[in-house]
Amino acid sequence: MRPFALLTIIFLAASVALASAQSDVAKDDPRFTLYESRVVLDSKTGLEWWPAPDIDANWHDAKRWARYAAQFNGGWRMPTVKELETLYEEGVGDHNISPLIQITEYTVWASEHKGEKSAWCFSYDTGQASWSARHRSPLKRAIAVRTLKRPQRNQ
Repeated sequence: MRPFALLTIIFLAASVALASAQSDVAKDDPRFTLYESRVVLDSKTGLEWWPAPDIDANWHDAKRWARYAAQFNGGWRMPTVKELETLYEEGVGDHNISPLIQITEYTVWASEHKGEKSAWCFSYDTGQASWSARHRSPLKRAIAVRTLKRPQRNQ
C-alpha cells in the first residue's frame, strides 16, 4: 500500500467521529472556523476545507483524498483554481493563507487538468496558478472542499 494511502486511512479512521460532530470548535477568527476534525469553514464563501495529512501529494493522491473524504458527510471534492484563489490573503500566516488551514507547504492541487499529464496547482507563495506534471509531488498538498451554504453578503 502506498504511504499516502496508508496515512490517509489512519487519519480518516481517527477523525471520522470528529468530522461528523462539527459542533466542537477548536479555533475561530472573523472569517474562518477550525473544527477539531481539521475541517475549516470559510464564512465568506460558504466553503468547507479539509486538508489531507500534511505530506507531499501528487495530483492522483489529491484526487484520492477527495474521494476518501466524500465518504464522510458527503460533498467533498477537489477544489478548482478559482476556489483556491479565495483563500489567498497576502501577508496572512506563513504562506498567505489562514494558519487555521493546516498546511506546511504553499502549493495545492486543483481539480482542473490538461490531458493525462498536467494539472493546475495554486501557489500561496506567489498567489498564482500554474501547470504541473500530475505525477509530481514534491512540496505540493491536497485539500478537499465542499459547499456548505450560500456565502454571506457584505463581507
